[in-house]
Formats: sequence, C-alpha cells, structure tokens
Amino acid sequence: MWTDPIIEEIHAVRQKLMDEAGGDLHEVIRRVHEHRDPARRIIVGQPRRPQAWVATHVDNRSNSSPPLKF
Repeated sequence: MWTDPIIEEIHAVRQKLMDEAGGDLHEVIRRVHEHRDPARRIIVGQPRRPQAWVATHVDNRSNSSPPLKF
C-alpha cells in the first residue's frame, strides 16, 4: 500500500508534540500559542463567495411564458 510521505511527516510531528506534552492536548495547544509569532495576525471573518456564485434577482413576471409547475 502506498503512503504519502507528507502525511507521514505530519503524523510524526503530531506524535512528537503529544509525547513532549505528556499526551495532554491542552498542553500542546498552550505550547503552540506560546510560540506563535505575534507579528503574524490571524484574521477571522465571514468567508466571501466569488462573484460568479452570487445569486441575482430574477423577476419571472417579465417572462411571457407561464411559470413552471412541478
């Protein structure tokens, strides 16, 4: 079975962090926050949709054909 070396490295790093923290996930998170670079800000906001996805208002009354029935 083929394994992805990048995924394997991610698993190894995660295991190393957990071993260093004694298996405590809260300690891992605390350590990550402790070593975070304050110059790099995390911006949280509403996701924006590309313009092509934005629905436009359609007025069926201007259409001469009758509305569809299902």
